[in-house]
Amino acid sequence: MDLDSILTLVREGFHLGIAFLLLSYQPHGARHRYCVSFIAMIMAASNLALGAALLTGAIEPKHLGGQWLNIGAFGSLFWLICLCRGNVAKMIPNRTTSAPR
Repeated sequence: MDLDSILTLVREGFHLGIAFLLLSYQPHGARHRYCVSFIAMIMAASNLALGAALLTGAIEPKHLGGQWLNIGAFGSLFWLICLCRGNVAKMIPNRTTSAPR
């Protein structure tokens, strides 16, 4: 097994891990925000599709950019989603509604 195939497996793990964490989030009493749920749905669907496409060989990993760059980007996103336990709303700051004084 060469380094390129190991890096591809790591990328597949990050993509599928992100999709699994986002799809398995249970909101137990959390407020429902439509924009945030739409962002989470797009993130889960795109990462699931990228992971499945890389796993089946439908796309070449080299056509998507540098392996190390993708591993760094999706690895940090996976780490951030793990910290938030799948709650995308924790990654997006709330708007303040108070008027300036």
